[in-house]
Amino acid sequence: ESLPKIPGADISLGRQEGGQSQNWLNANLYGEDSATLQALAKEVKARLRAKREFSEIYTDVERGKEEIRVRLNGTLARKYNVSAQDVGRVLDIIVRGQQLRGYRTREGEVQIWTRLDPGTGHTLDDLRQLIVGITPEGRQVQLSQVATLEVEKTPGVIRREDRRSYSWIEVNYSGDKKEEGKKLLGEVLDSMSYPPGYGWSWGFWTMRGEQEDKEFVFNILLALFMVYFVMAALFESVAHPFAIMISLPFALVGVVWMLYFTGTPFNMMAKIGLMVLIGVVVDKGIVLLEHTNNRRILGYSRQEAIREGCRERFRPILMTAATTVIGLIPLALGTSGIFELRYFPLARTVMGGLIMSTVLTLVVLPVYYVFLDDLALWAKRVWIASGPQPLDSAGGRGVAES
Repeated sequence: ESLPKIPGADISLGRQEGGQSQNWLNANLYGEDSATLQALAKEVKARLRAKREFSEIYTDVERGKEEIRVRLNGTLARKYNVSAQDVGRVLDIIVRGQQLRGYRTREGEVQIWTRLDPGTGHTLDDLRQLIVGITPEGRQVQLSQVATLEVEKTPGVIRREDRRSYSWIEVNYSGDKKEEGKKLLGEVLDSMSYPPGYGWSWGFWTMRGEQEDKEFVFNILLALFMVYFVMAALFESVAHPFAIMISLPFALVGVVWMLYFTGTPFNMMAKIGLMVLIGVVVDKGIVLLEHTNNRRILGYSRQEAIREGCRERFRPILMTAATTVIGLIPLALGTSGIFELRYFPLARTVMGGLIMSTVLTLVVLPVYYVFLDDLALWAKRVWIASGPQPLDSAGGRGVAES
């Protein structure tokens, strides 16, 4: 609150609520020459700055190190009788020092090094005034007389992948949909004019995000497959578990509304919460259908068994859901997490799906139960009717077949 007011600036703490921003994109520029890649990276950054959708743009050049480049003027060097080897030898002594011939003592051999005095300044002006040669007339030649010195920023390391050098670009898309930002970034990179042998591709983290999305879909399907077979073994029925599985999508309605109204990003923690929700939501359906089936075994009709099952399991279902939701409130309102990932998207995902599934379990699940039970009975009758029929006393087929 005590910071000065800056016109046109909006100061806020942290990133998007949820810790890790889901709109970071990165790409790589491939080629052979590092200097050409740096020039391409600067041009890409200039074009991306014209797009208001990208709030932050970084390249590996900016996060590199500054270095002093000495460019020798060949014409002036020949005029003053100074060679590139002379300049390099002097700079080598300044930067690293030079080992001289040692001498022996009674205690052993003593090494001698020639280095720049530590008390001497290492400024750019000091380098320009270095003596790199002497003219035939006996005048000293300074480095600034035969070369130009410039301070440039270069990458700290040279990165290579698939035998090609590359330079990375990272941007933050300020829109809501990451796919739209990815499409816009691809259009900017495609509009560039690349020299022969140069190009671009998506970076490691962007490609890894796509792979994680594919793996997440596979894990969801695998979880549904395993949960179904566990329930099929429990109910000893193929049709009844479908009643619970079909009602699972209604829990997603609660997840969507909870994340939307609370402004929670659908990040990795939310996906983990969705996986947890698959096992939590089916618990109430298992409790309800198991009690209903027990009532039918005792002689109740189907309608009476469903009515009694809903009435007698209403409080247990409501109590288990309420205790779970209340227990997740501290995690849903807290800021704890690991690295940049916060835990509250997981808690809010489970809470939203659990609340909606609890409300719909007593309404939707009995409807699906009746529908699938009728479907199973019809399939059973069709299967029996299509099989071989017993012979009558006269040795012919039964009336059903005739």
